[in-house]
Amino acid sequence: MQNAVLHHFYDAEVVIRFTNRTSDMLFNRPCFDWIQERVNRRSPLLRWLMTGLSTLKLQPEERTKLKEACPYFSDEYLDYLQGMRLHPEQQVKLEFVPKGDDGMGEITCSIEGVWRETILYEVPILAICQLSLS
Repeated sequence: MQNAVLHHFYDAEVVIRFTNRTSDMLFNRPCFDWIQERVNRRSPLLRWLMTGLSTLKLQPEERTKLKEACPYFSDEYLDYLQGMRLHPEQQVKLEFVPKGDDGMGEITCSIEGVWRETILYEVPILAICQLSLS
């Protein structure tokens, strides 16, 4: 999908908002703080998720394997992957919205920026939220 976005909508600016489809599932403030800490890379834990996204880059050996496994990816796309960097502290906005006096609430999440970058946040953020419930 990102490859298609890169080629057809290179400069498209988007806002992605997550919808909690389980409206009766609420979070407490410490849970929200835990999630936000990981999204904003302030924690050394879970480096393989959001904490490493701003420093993540395609390594030469990974590029070689990706080209072999996915020969339909152009060199232009693989060059883009090698050079791109994400900025979660600038692109991802989380907010805790209290829903009563018991300290529970909802988490809103919006991701803003160029589509070719923001498209990569969905899976890691959902994984972080899922881990917070474990």
